[in-house]
Amino acid sequence: MGDYRDHSNYGPMVINPDMYALGYFEYYRNPEWDETKQIIMSFEDYVYRYIDDDWKSRLRYTFYTNSMPVGRIRHKIKKPTGYWMTDCDIKKISYYRVDQFSVIVDVIIIADLEISDEKEIDTAQQWYRVRIVTDFRESDYRQGEMISVYDPKDNYDGTPLTEHLVPYLTAEQMEQEVIDLLDIYYKEALDTVCKPDMYLLAERMGFTIEYARLSPDGVGEKGKTVFCDTEMVLYDQYGKEYVDFVKGKTILIDKQANLVNGHDTTEETIAHECTHIYEHYPFFGLQKMYADELGFVGLDINKLMYDNKSSEPVQWVERQARAMTLRLMMPIKSVAEKYIEYLEKNKKRASDFLQMQEYIICDIADYFGVTKQAAKKRLMSLGLNFVRGILVYCDGKYVPNHMWAANTDRNTTYTIDKKSLAELCEDDTKLKMILELEMFVYAEGHVCINEERFVKKENGSYTLTKLGRYCIGSCCLAFERKYETTEYEYQYGALSRIDKRGMTTFVLGKDAISNVYDEAEIMQDIPRGLPEEFIETLEEYIEKSGYSAKDLADTTYLNCERIKNIRKGKVKMVYFEEVVA
Repeated sequence: MGDYRDHSNYGPMVINPDMYALGYFEYYRNPEWDETKQIIMSFEDYVYRYIDDDWKSRLRYTFYTNSMPVGRIRHKIKKPTGYWMTDCDIKKISYYRVDQFSVIVDVIIIADLEISDEKEIDTAQQWYRVRIVTDFRESDYRQGEMISVYDPKDNYDGTPLTEHLVPYLTAEQMEQEVIDLLDIYYKEALDTVCKPDMYLLAERMGFTIEYARLSPDGVGEKGKTVFCDTEMVLYDQYGKEYVDFVKGKTILIDKQANLVNGHDTTEETIAHECTHIYEHYPFFGLQKMYADELGFVGLDINKLMYDNKSSEPVQWVERQARAMTLRLMMPIKSVAEKYIEYLEKNKKRASDFLQMQEYIICDIADYFGVTKQAAKKRLMSLGLNFVRGILVYCDGKYVPNHMWAANTDRNTTYTIDKKSLAELCEDDTKLKMILELEMFVYAEGHVCINEERFVKKENGSYTLTKLGRYCIGSCCLAFERKYETTEYEYQYGALSRIDKRGMTTFVLGKDAISNVYDEAEIMQDIPRGLPEEFIETLEEYIEKSGYSAKDLADTTYLNCERIKNIRKGKVKMVYFEEVVA
């Protein structure tokens, strides 16, 4: 690892061989390390920084004591009498989840070996697997360890983790994770149709709920899971900062931040924190192991703040908790059965399909105690994407319900507010032009093609027809939402629920009217540098547009021979209607 006096080239810890005990190492805290700007530690960093040389020494020792299996390797020594490991390199590190608290770390190592008999020495390589079983509730990270010759068939069949011990989860896996969580702590939510009590779930998971102000203005940070005893920055009712000791296994709730538009989202926040407790304990455990290695004594909040450069793993932690919150509050079996129940209830009540879906969303929201938007998102997570156009809010009001295409991308929308559309037109002259020419018009929060079957004009403004609302993907322009990157801070010992997402901007997406922009481009180019005489102008237009005389006749509804005669100059008078056409 180098000389311990060369501190500038190392992180917070420097490891050096013990000069007096072969195979042992001394740990030094780096005096030049800026402790106020920590990094989020990955297990890979931990392996390379702390135990790389330790493993090499222990592997050498196993060869020295003849306790290491050599396996099948190629060498020219017929009857070896000795094996020795000269060096080894880490080839790959994989991480798998065992349960809520435990992980398996598989380290694949390539060892350089010397094989000898009484007369000669040969060299060879062998691959080894070092498997570490870690339960982060224990103080020692290596509770179980096994070294064996590498066998590709012996890969652990578990949920893969990132190097920061955050699970890789698909949407389908998230559903199963929620089922596994409930099976351990709230089995009745799987056996019956019910609304799970999040307060009871937190209690069963061993956590106490307490209330505190988590931000100066009481907005944004709704909750915080505190895994271990630590100091926290909190705020009084006037927004004044203070530091307080918080016991481990506590969920802090900010009452004010959880009042959103008159709706109390406390249970939703508790569900979010319960997801952290179940899914992300290994992430916390790894960071605790890192802090322990740094040698912190007692609680010193100034030494345990982490900078935003390492926020990516915290982003994934928060994204997973957000995605799983509604799945936990509304278990798949219960919400599916309630949907069928309310579908039958509202068949006669609703005037059309979209209205019926709105009633169903409202009924589900009431039953599970969530907002209408939350109920709608949960139905979408079950594959009911046709509800995307229901209860859409724009410019301070709900727009009429409409039907989206089933394959519409998650970040695509057909609804855009007037301010965002105006800003988009400033940067996109073609979009501005097709609106000024009324090729497309703004109707009910959408930019729709100006055809009578899709839009109608009443009292000076446009509205969508019933056909337009049911064919929104075929008649309206699509827009893509772009979000700013959100940086998440990590404070030692805690994970938070923060409603924190960058400002939304819009760009024009892939729309169903693929030739609109091509037409607009042609129409823009026509006035630029055209000849003054009509015949020459007509010739240049035909050349630029690629139209033949027949194409032009079909488009303008003029006689093909008449157009040919105009082009040849045989027509004495060209009428105004023909010029316009």
